[in-house]
Amino acid sequence: MIVKTELQRHPTWREVELHEDPIILPHKTNKTICTILLKVRDDRKGSQLRYLTKTSIPILGEIRRVREWLNSPTTRQCSQCQRWGHTVHTCRSRSPFCAICGEAHPSSSHDSECKNCIGAGLSNCSCHREHCINCGDSHSATSKNCEWFKARNSQTTMKTLLDKKRDNNAAIRQARNAAKRPTFGTARKDQAQMPTTGLPTNHNA
Repeated sequence: MIVKTELQRHPTWREVELHEDPIILPHKTNKTICTILLKVRDDRKGSQLRYLTKTSIPILGEIRRVREWLNSPTTRQCSQCQRWGHTVHTCRSRSPFCAICGEAHPSSSHDSECKNCIGAGLSNCSCHREHCINCGDSHSATSKNCEWFKARNSQTTMKTLLDKKRDNNAAIRQARNAAKRPTFGTARKDQAQMPTTGLPTNHNA
C-alpha cells in the first residue's frame, strides 16, 4: 500500500506502531477526494497524538497535514419507548412500546400481546406485522433500513428528524384538544316567544 510505504519513509512515522492497516474513506460526493484514517497505539495522555498532529505526510507527491480524528457521538435509542435521543434511564414514557409492532407493550411480550392475532383468537403471534413507531414504515423500530437508524451518526440529520417529530406531535395534540372542546348552540334572536295565558276556571259550574 502506498500509504504504508510513505509512512516507512517518514522520519517521524517510521517508528510509529499502527493499531491496524490504514483505512481509506472516500468522500461522499467527490470520488477524487479521500481521507486516510490511521489508528496508532498511544498512552492515556495522548502524547503520541499531540506529537504526530504536528507532522505532514507526502502522499503521491502532495503534502498532507495530519489531523486528529474526532468521532461523532452516536445517538442512542431507548429500549423502553423505542425512540431516539435518550436511553431507558432517562425515558419519560409511561408505557413501554414494542419494537416490532409499535403497540403499547414490551417487545419481549409481542408474541402473546399481538392485537392482530388476539383478535383472530390465536394465543401466539403468527402474523408478525412490523410497524416502526418512529417513521411509520413497515419495519421494526430497530431496523437498519429505518431513516432514524441511518441518521444515528449524524447529529445534523438526527436533529432534523427530532424537530420534525416534535412538530408533528404538537400538531396532533392541538388537533385532539380542539376536537375535545365543547360546542354550544346559539338561539335565534328573531324567534318570538308566544305569551302564555291561563284560562279562568269556574269552580261553581
